Amino acid sequence: SWPHIAFSLSPPSHMWRSTFFHFRQFCSLISKPTRVSACRCLNPNYFVHTGNLILLLAVNQTDMFALRGLSVLASGCGIAYNLLQPKPLLPAAIWGGFFLSCHAFRIYLLLREQRDIDLDEVEQVLWDSTFQNVFTKMEMRELLDVGTRVEASEGRVIAQAGAPSQYCLLVIARGQVKLESAQGSELARSGPGDFLNEFRFVRGQCSDPEPVTSTFSRDSTVIQWDVRELQQYLKSKPSVQQKLKSLFGLKMILKVERTNDSQDFKAYVNVLSGVVAHNLVMPAKLAHLEHFRETRKISPDAHRRALQELGYTEEQYDRMIRLGRRCKCV
Repeated sequence: SWPHIAFSLSPPSHMWRSTFFHFRQFCSLISKPTRVSACRCLNPNYFVHTGNLILLLAVNQTDMFALRGLSVLASGCGIAYNLLQPKPLLPAAIWGGFFLSCHAFRIYLLLREQRDIDLDEVEQVLWDSTFQNVFTKMEMRELLDVGTRVEASEGRVIAQAGAPSQYCLLVIARGQVKLESAQGSELARSGPGDFLNEFRFVRGQCSDPEPVTSTFSRDSTVIQWDVRELQQYLKSKPSVQQKLKSLFGLKMILKVERTNDSQDFKAYVNVLSGVVAHNLVMPAKLAHLEHFRETRKISPDAHRRALQELGYTEEQYDRMIRLGRRCKCV
């Protein structure tokens, strides 16, 4: 029967008593001479001072991996201090081991987040253009998975100026989006790597009516988030939320710089068109143009693009300068 088999498989009672006796002898052997000799060779105070110095260094770290690694060392020193006492402080050592395990687990999660992963084409474009200096690849993928990948054709309207809010945040992976005012005048164009509606998201104005009309000016691929779902996700990921705000700030600065460059370029085209209006460039006009280029920091490439926009080549422009100098001499 089963009870008989179970009883026959259990060891005799004298074996348990023998095992327990030898275990007690082993514990007394390592607890007395070894601990006493260890206490004589090692001063436990060294460990507590070293551990506290390491802990002080850890709390001043800005890198989370360094903070966790130093905390593991500090916990190890604390455990050694508690075990090397004349009467070992086992409860304190056990708690120290628990804290050490927690730090080690967090290190494992950090290493897991920072590991390299294979990205698809869209993810690779967004990584190269937008996320790589702020996020890890795992963080980027998790954030993109909260949204929806959308393939949009040219001419599709995202939002109409003055219409109720669409509660959407976009990042462009491929294509272009045109922004227009309520009167129909073009304000800007956004391309790969650019966000749309990030300023409203940061300022908490996502429920306000749409401020501009946004339209896909090319066939495009975008990641679209519902801002309400995104906000719920970010509440559980404060580190990702902080990184996303930093990324928005960086992108806003780049947008302002790009807008200023665009305005400077348009102004330079207008000035250049006046300078070459009569197919010759007088020295006084050339000096004014050079001063404008210097103050607005117009690059040689931008100068060539301005000439091309007006329908001139650099050779024709140089010929007009020579004609202007001859006219002055005459």
